[in-house]
Amino acid sequence: MIIKNNPLTKGASGMLGDVIVFRQLRGKTIVANKPRRPCSESAHQRENRLRFRAASTFAKRVLQDPDKKAYYVAKARKLKLPNAYTAAITDYMRKPAITAVKCKDVSHGRMTITAGKAGFSLASVTVTLMNAEGRAVGTGAAVLKDRQKNEWTVRLGDGVSSEGGTSPSGLRVLKGSGDRECVCRMMVTVRDWVGNWVNTPIEVGAGTSPIVACAA
Repeated sequence: MIIKNNPLTKGASGMLGDVIVFRQLRGKTIVANKPRRPCSESAHQRENRLRFRAASTFAKRVLQDPDKKAYYVAKARKLKLPNAYTAAITDYMRKPAITAVKCKDVSHGRMTITAGKAGFSLASVTVTLMNAEGRAVGTGAAVLKDRQKNEWTVRLGDGVSSEGGTSPSGLRVLKGSGDRECVCRMMVTVRDWVGNWVNTPIEVGAGTSPIVACAA
């Protein structure tokens, strides 16, 4: 509130009774309630603040590349965002998601993974085979089968190479993993081009056939 023509408060500045505060602004006396101390931010709020700061830094850096700037300009138009800077920040803040994994008979067929990122493309979808101890014994990259449905597929099963190389199935058994390893779990990992990632474990048991990975 601005106080006018009051000789008692003219030029006043400071706190009165720990209740109200007088300030001088452009020659006028302003009176207001004592400001409240800001509440300390929660861990979640701090994480979001730092993440948004990192997103802003990412956007400024990536837009210096003409090709990437053109990409985000196109994305901004498609997603109806204000500009390329906002599109780049959205890309950074938005995480990929795994919505479905189908593996009814993984030892004799393909594993289908439905994964995507709203408005943006993924960099990779990989499947890691693990033994009972949780140690990785094989890994393979899925191939994008249907862009509209966000479906990725990878061939699993007994076609895995026993020489540590790439097999026709697309999986690679890691060297030193053991003579015969029973795969008890698979880990599906999805990554985007920004660096965000998400994974989900798949137990090999009910509804699936056992997998045996052989390596030297």
